[in-house]
Formats: sequence, C-alpha cells, structure tokens
Amino acid sequence: MRALVTGGNRGIGAAIADGLAALGINVTIGVRDPSAVTSRHSVIPLDLEEPEARHLPETSFDILINNAGVLYDRPLLADPEGYRRSMAV
Repeated sequence: MRALVTGGNRGIGAAIADGLAALGINVTIGVRDPSAVTSRHSVIPLDLEEPEARHLPETSFDILINNAGVLYDRPLLADPEGYRRSMAV
C-alpha cells in the first residue's frame, strides 16, 4: 500500500507518516519546501496554495491524508484573503 500525507514534514503530519510507515505502508509526504525535510519518507513538492500543484504526478496512492494547512498571525475572519487561502489549502 502507498500513502500520501500532505504537510507530512512536521507535527501531526510527521507523526501520521511515521505511524503509517510503522504499519508497513510506503509513505510519501507532500511539502512546500522539500529542502527543509529531514524525514526518511519519500518527498514530493506540493504547495497547495498554488492551484496547479493540486495535480499530482502520474502516480497512485491507496491512502490520502489531507493534513496540510496554513496559519496566519491574525484572526482568520479579519482577513478575507487569509481566510480564502486557508480554506483553499
């Protein structure tokens, strides 16, 4: 089995990726900045704020964990553009 975990390079996403790997699942993580990854999992660049990034390369996954998210330093509803970007991801 193959799994894709978006935002899998840290926090909850990294824990999910590690947990899936411990179950014998081949894990790929999708991240905005592949150069910052210290994980042992396969990595694909995936910036979900960019609409064209939502089309994955010719590959298939059995499991998809949509963990990616963005968080801004201001109230979400006070910034319409920040809200739109957060919801898009």
